[in-house]
Amino acid sequence: MSGSLYRIRTVIKWCIKRGLTRNNPFDQYQIAQPMYGDPFYLTLEERDKVYYADLSGMGASYPVYRDIFMFQCLIGCRVSDLNRLTKANIVDGCVEYIPQKTKLEHAGTVRVPLNQKALDILERYKDLEEALLPRFSHFGYNKKIKEILKYVGIDRMVRVLDPKTREDVARPLYEVATTHTARKTFIGNLYKQVKDPNLIASMSGHSEGSRAFARYRKIDDEMKKELVNLLD
Repeated sequence: MSGSLYRIRTVIKWCIKRGLTRNNPFDQYQIAQPMYGDPFYLTLEERDKVYYADLSGMGASYPVYRDIFMFQCLIGCRVSDLNRLTKANIVDGCVEYIPQKTKLEHAGTVRVPLNQKALDILERYKDLEEALLPRFSHFGYNKKIKEILKYVGIDRMVRVLDPKTREDVARPLYEVATTHTARKTFIGNLYKQVKDPNLIASMSGHSEGSRAFARYRKIDDEMKKELVNLLD
């Protein structure tokens, strides 16, 4: 609920900034801060296990959904932007788009270079007239992601916040994976490599000071080991 209120408040701020209204109902209303747990995502090894898995035993649509999920893991966009991408969004070996979620705050263009895995996926759908990838429903996509990850054996236990109790609970990754897991996979693995929030945010489309993005700055065990080894 608070997420919807934040989006409404963004629209109202945009209207006030442009002189369309001077009335801000949120001046007298406190929105509950959204709760963010530590982000969970596929490791590069898990991602590649999904990328190369033989899904022929699942049915014809599953390899297509796997391609869509893997492409999202490789460019890190939100699902709302992914489903809008067309061939016109590919410029000089990069995907370029203006994120829908933040375009009212800042209409900056996100530009993400495509690696060979992403290019190979696009090659399989080059005959589509305009769309970059086959179109899909959000609900159907989430369902297929869970089924594919379970089939491939991505069952590592992760800690997540229960939306009802707000307590952290352990769940197999495939059970809680969604379209947003692809975005977190892109961001989380890049952050482990370069540890530069500004560079990564320029490719993920996060707004400046995003609390959601700040979660990735938590030092993980591997980064702790790197620091300790400096003292060896």
